[in-house]
Amino acid sequence: MVSIDEVGYPYYIDYEGNGSNVLAWFNMTFKKKRTVMLKIHNQYNFNLSGMITCETLYYNSNLLN
Repeated sequence: MVSIDEVGYPYYIDYEGNGSNVLAWFNMTFKKKRTVMLKIHNQYNFNLSGMITCETLYYNSNLLN
């Protein structure tokens, strides 16, 4: 891994009575035989106590082939 760069600012979304989400975007750069940059969308779900209940990571895995 060469670098992890945050893109923009994370968004905090608060739902009335159902907890909240934080949405964040990153560029992750890897180098093996060639340099590959993955654009990643990360989502954290929080319960009403502020504890993380779920983390979801979206990226295009075909770029790693």
